[in-house]
Amino acid sequence: MTNNTFEAFHLAANCVGIQSTANIFHLAHFLIECNRIPGDVVEFGCHAGHSAALMSVLTSKRIWVYDSFRGLPESGPGDKGAGRIFRPGYLTLNQQVLQHTFDHHFLPSPLICAKWFSEVKPDDLPDKIAFAHLDGDLDVSVTQSLNLVWPRMSPGAVALVHDYDQFSLPGVKVAVQKFIAGNAGVQFNQLVELDGSGAMQCTLTKL
Repeated sequence: MTNNTFEAFHLAANCVGIQSTANIFHLAHFLIECNRIPGDVVEFGCHAGHSAALMSVLTSKRIWVYDSFRGLPESGPGDKGAGRIFRPGYLTLNQQVLQHTFDHHFLPSPLICAKWFSEVKPDDLPDKIAFAHLDGDLDVSVTQSLNLVWPRMSPGAVALVHDYDQFSLPGVKVAVQKFIAGNAGVQFNQLVELDGSGAMQCTLTKL
């Protein structure tokens, strides 16, 4: 077993409990598939950086992460029915926690953009994107991140959207379906759990 493989297993173990085993599997699978696609890797909604660190182990591509570190923004009409805990400010975290995750595993620091998604400009993104991991929780956040990354995604690049069809976060599905309806050249795939049940993720592949 190589050092990178061991580190990947270690990081994946840390992520289990934060995300399901199937979600970690899908993240690793699609990232590795996209290693042949031109561009860098981006994550919108990185929080403590566990999934970003896992991605750093599994690819030699540059990792860009985006988070306000001030928790969730205000929800909108598309988030009606969301769980009560998903209020403004929920998931606030000091940016140093993210840096510690990378330092702890002796990984190179990602490029960190500490802004609300609404404040991120095209110049804050890589010129080309091979893989995007989007974990925005709310309609507005997922919509903003999709609109930002899609123009920079290379043909064949994949956006993996977390919490799709999650009953406590209905805005994620609302955002994805709106995006598909308004954009051509999108291949949608809802992922399933390893046991056949619905995994709370989907992919949007740029054709």
